[in-house]
Amino acid sequence: RYTRPITQLPRVLTGSCRASVIDKILTEKRGSDVFVSFFFVRFDDHQSLKAEVILKSIIRQALNQSGLSEQMEASLEQALLDLSSGFEELLKLLQNIVAALTTLYIVIDGLDECEKRERDELLEALSSLTMVTSNTRFFLASRENVSGEIKRRFPALEHLSMSCPSAQSDIAAYVESAVQDKLQSEDLVVGDPSLIEEIKLALTEGADGM
Repeated sequence: RYTRPITQLPRVLTGSCRASVIDKILTEKRGSDVFVSFFFVRFDDHQSLKAEVILKSIIRQALNQSGLSEQMEASLEQALLDLSSGFEELLKLLQNIVAALTTLYIVIDGLDECEKRERDELLEALSSLTMVTSNTRFFLASRENVSGEIKRRFPALEHLSMSCPSAQSDIAAYVESAVQDKLQSEDLVVGDPSLIEEIKLALTEGADGM
């Protein structure tokens, strides 16, 4: 059984975009039986690049939100504290939590920042959840170069590329708005007005889906 996913965006999202995704889930999927765990991988934070750290964060957030019985939550918390670097034990712990929840959304941004070994380990772990229950929804974002790895583990995922025409038009609209704001605030001063269009074009084309 596969999850009914949200989507997989093969580009790293901006901070405001990531927050918007989570806000949308919390707004539209509100309910005491709906939980959200998220993790934003940062290239400048070595710890955040590790599969084990990502998995622990997802587990911790799920536990903090869950309506599990006090006895079960206490035992899971103790198990989490007792673990040092046992990835298999962490995975079993997450599987137990997922099985006890009604719906869990897992949002991970920046998968491409992780080394392939760490990425493979994390994707294998997440995909294993689909064999336990069908109540987990995934939103995975990365650059295009690792989208194939994600598709192999999650063949049922809806795939959206930021290089598609609709995304490019959104990027162009964002650039237009940002440049106008900078001009009005005089953070950007251009002596030759004809250069403004060149600046917008350069930014849009150079965005590369970002």
